[in-house]
Amino acid sequence: MQVDVAGKELRNLEPPIAEAPGYNVTLTIDTRLQAAAEASLRQEIDFWNRWFYGDTGQQRISSGVVIAMNPQTGEILAMVSYPTYENNRMTRPDPGLLLRSA
Repeated sequence: MQVDVAGKELRNLEPPIAEAPGYNVTLTIDTRLQAAAEASLRQEIDFWNRWFYGDTGQQRISSGVVIAMNPQTGEILAMVSYPTYENNRMTRPDPGLLLRSA
């Protein structure tokens, strides 16, 4: 599919490929470990900022990541990145929403 900068479809370059079943995906995230990793990361960032600047509110460290993996199986048990981001900011706005008045 060829699209312009705004995402408008210009033309279809090739005929569609027939769909075929793929492999199953099994999620291995441990929600309790995920919550603990997120809390630990935030505490660690706060600790180091207080270490460097005391209670002035300045920040030297503002981001980090935690990945917990089972080395025997390769399963990802927890994955946290900070700061988080809003996934919706990566999409373009719905043109219909822009035309509506409040």
